Amino acid sequence: MAYNQFRAMLAIAKGSFKAILRSPATVAFSLGFPFIFIIGFGFINKDKGIAIPVGYSAADTANEAFRVLKNIPGLELLIKDSAVLREDLQRNRITAIVQAKPDGTVQVAAPEFANASDISVLHTLLQHAFNKEAARENAANIVSNDTAVIRGRQSKLIDFLLPGMLGFALLGTGIFSVAFLFFNLRQELVLKRFFATPITKTNILLGETLSQAVFQLLSAALIILAGVWLYGFTLHNGFWSFLQIMVVCFITLIVFMGFGFVVSGLSKTSGSVPALANIFAIPQFLLSGTFYPVEKFPEWLHPFCQMLPLTHFNEAVRSIAFDGASLWDCRLNMGMLALWGLIIFFVASRVFRWE
Repeated sequence: MAYNQFRAMLAIAKGSFKAILRSPATVAFSLGFPFIFIIGFGFINKDKGIAIPVGYSAADTANEAFRVLKNIPGLELLIKDSAVLREDLQRNRITAIVQAKPDGTVQVAAPEFANASDISVLHTLLQHAFNKEAARENAANIVSNDTAVIRGRQSKLIDFLLPGMLGFALLGTGIFSVAFLFFNLRQELVLKRFFATPITKTNILLGETLSQAVFQLLSAALIILAGVWLYGFTLHNGFWSFLQIMVVCFITLIVFMGFGFVVSGLSKTSGSVPALANIFAIPQFLLSGTFYPVEKFPEWLHPFCQMLPLTHFNEAVRSIAFDGASLWDCRLNMGMLALWGLIIFFVASRVFRWE
C-alpha cells in the first residue's frame, strides 16, 4: 500500500496546530496584543492638536487669498488636487477645505460630520487674518459665514488602526513564529527524525506552515469581527469585503513566512533569531503606516516606505474595507506582495537549512 503523503502532511499540520494552541505566548502575541491595541485606541478621542489641518486646491495658488492663508498661525495648510482633498476629508485627514471664490471671498467647505468647534475656530482664524491684512472694518465680509457642506462617509479612527493591527499580527506570526519554530525543530533534531519517515521535505514544510496559516487567519477573522461589533469598523461591501481582506491576509502571511524561513536559515544560535527577525520586522512596523500615515513622513522616506510589503497590505485592506475596492482595484498592491513573495522564497531556498 502506497504511503499517503497528503494524510501525513495533515497529521503534521494537526499536531502543530495543537502545539500552537497550547503555547500561551503565541496566542498572546498573535491575538492578545492586537486586541489590547484596538481596545486601547478605541477609547482615544481623535485630537488633531493645536494646528488645524485644512486643504486648499493646488489650482488656486496664484491669488491673494493663498498668500494670506499660508501665513496664518495655527493653520496647517495642505495644498493638493481637489479630488485628493475630498478623499482626505472623508478619511478625517483634514478638518475642512478653504475655497477662494471668483468674487474675492473665501468660503469654508466641511463634511456634515465635522467637529463644530474646529469649524468655529477655523472661521475665527480666517476672519482675524483677513481683517488684519486688509486693515479695514468690512474685511470680515471677505470670509463667508456660511459653511458649505460636503456629503460623504466619515472615516473613524478604527478604520485606520485595525488594518495596521492585522498587519502587526501577520508580521509577528509570519517572521518570529516561523523563524523560532524551524530553528527549534532543527536544533532539537525533530526535522532529522522526520527524515526517518517516508514523508517528503515539501510536505513537512507544508504541514507546519498550514497550521500557522490556519491559526493566524482565524485570529485575523476574530480581530475584524471584534472591530466591527465593538467599534463599528467599516466593511463597505459587508461579507464580500471581509472575504477579500482574508485573501489579502493569506497572501501577506505567506510572504512574511518566507522572511521567517530566511531568518531560521541564517540563525546560528537561538539568540540571533530575534535579532535577525527584527531587522526585517522593525522597519516595516515603523514605516508602513501601521499607526501613522505614510504621508506624514519626510518626502525622502516615501519611496522606501512604498517598497515595504506591509505598506501594500495596509493600503489594500484600507481600500477594500473603507472604499469598497476590489482585489483588481488593488492590483498594484497585490502585485508588489507577489513580487516580494517570489524574491523572498528564492532567497529562502538558498539559505534554509534542514540540519
